Amino acid sequence: DTYGHVNNVWHYELFDTDAATTWDYLYSRPGNAAFTMARDASAEPDVYYRGIAKLFTAWTFQLITDLWGPAPYTEAFKPEIREPKYESQQTIYNGVFANLDTAVTLLSTTSATARKPTTNDLLYAGDMTKWTKLAHLLQARAHLRLAYASGEDKVARANKALAALAG
Repeated sequence: DTYGHVNNVWHYELFDTDAATTWDYLYSRPGNAAFTMARDASAEPDVYYRGIAKLFTAWTFQLITDLWGPAPYTEAFKPEIREPKYESQQTIYNGVFANLDTAVTLLSTTSATARKPTTNDLLYAGDMTKWTKLAHLLQARAHLRLAYASGEDKVARANKALAALAG
């Protein structure tokens, strides 16, 4: 039962399926959905959908690498690659920042032909300003997460976080 399982986790009584389930809920589901959405939203009017997909790709992979370290990233979700290579956290975080930068650019677009999400946007009902703010928040979070990483300048990372939050 669910409560018994939670009690086991609180007592550090973990099972091999606990990590596999979390991996599935992050990597196989939202990670793959974001990848598919970015691929399918390739037409010019789909610019906002691409932005949202880039945001979710970054967010998902930040969680994945924070939990497991190295993970499949650049070769992920490509059916022709049966065993994608695992990449370092640094590589994944570089991708997280690149995806968030792209998301901010796409979500800030003022195109007359762009198709905005409406009722299919369960978070912000097509309000691109809120999506852009979320992207900036995720940028700040990622910078703060790296502030104490090996070889990082914590003051510079904190300043980058503050700059992102200014957005």
